[in-house]
Amino acid sequence: MSKLKDVIIIDPWLNFADFANNVEQKFLGEYSQFFKFSEGTKLRLVDLFDECKIKMSEDIIEAVKEKYPQFLIKKN
Repeated sequence: MSKLKDVIIIDPWLNFADFANNVEQKFLGEYSQFFKFSEGTKLRLVDLFDECKIKMSEDIIEAVKEKYPQFLIKKN
């Protein structure tokens, strides 16, 4: 994640948003005991569409756009 210079991660469960590099440092530092990461763990972003085969319907995408117009949704 440290190579993702302009990506912002929003974590509603831990209640913060920050650049990917900073989030990686928080997860591996402050939250490592919570997540039980082993030493040397490297984090990566998972593309839910490609790797997990999760598809969002047009209705869901429109509902997210309406509620959170500041978010950018990248569709392939």
